[in-house]
Amino acid sequence: MMRPRIALVVALLSVPSLGMAQADEPVALVRRGIDLANQGRDADSIELFRRAWELGRHPIALGQLGLAEQAVGRWVLAEAHVREVLTHGDDDWVRRNLAALRRAYAVIGQHVGQLEVHCSVAGAHVSVNGAVIGADAVYVEVGTAVVEATADGYEHVRRDVQVAAGPMNREQIEMLPATEPSAAHHEAQESAGPPIAPFAFAGLGVAAAIVGAIIVASNFDTASNAPAGCTTNASPWMCTSAVSVSQVNTSQTLGYVGEGIVATGGVMIIIGAALGLFRHSNHETGPSASAWRIAPTLHGAIAELSF
Repeated sequence: MMRPRIALVVALLSVPSLGMAQADEPVALVRRGIDLANQGRDADSIELFRRAWELGRHPIALGQLGLAEQAVGRWVLAEAHVREVLTHGDDDWVRRNLAALRRAYAVIGQHVGQLEVHCSVAGAHVSVNGAVIGADAVYVEVGTAVVEATADGYEHVRRDVQVAAGPMNREQIEMLPATEPSAAHHEAQESAGPPIAPFAFAGLGVAAAIVGAIIVASNFDTASNAPAGCTTNASPWMCTSAVSVSQVNTSQTLGYVGEGIVATGGVMIIIGAALGLFRHSNHETGPSASAWRIAPTLHGAIAELSF
């Protein structure tokens, strides 16, 4: 990216005007930075100009720093540094290069805009692109800026704001009080103790499934090995001496009961798992306006949704 360059000869002639012996190092830094900038190595020259400005506080170092930042697209920093150097109108280097500096500042102004953020909560921490700001407007690059606001007792606000060059950009943030569980809810949660219901359902389901499987298995041989026709309405001669009609019927009945117990156990395991998942989800997301209630009955379980 090219930038309006101030003549190297003019810059070098102005450098010795720094005068005092202690300015030797800033002078050398500025000269090296100008050499790099004229080679197109603006990114490398930035650090040299910055050090020269910190050591000597001379406008030529600040001006060259802003121009180098412009060349690499660091628009916000370039705007701040070129704007500041333009305030040094009594400096010989600034006077000689005033027109070029103003042209550079006009180009930079096409890439930055001013953003003023107002928040409904006094003392809220407001940031733009991660940098905390105060009540004054700030310069940001044209395009999308991320504005965030935080305050104790209020919901966190984050939004994308479109910033344009030219007129002042203003953004109003209305913060809403945070919705937190009441103290009574917290006490109820604590007094409720650990989540017993999910484990109870799952445990009973497993036990029921095991008992049912045992009943089915223990009566399977008797019922399956009985001769064909050895049922409740069969004549005694149709059954063997080892297997009576009553034994077959009892085994069949117990087999059906065992299968029912296994099925009930499976349902209870599923209910226990569902209760555990729901309790975990409700713990993470907080209380809601509705709630599930699952309770056992003599004929199984019921599920209710209350609002």
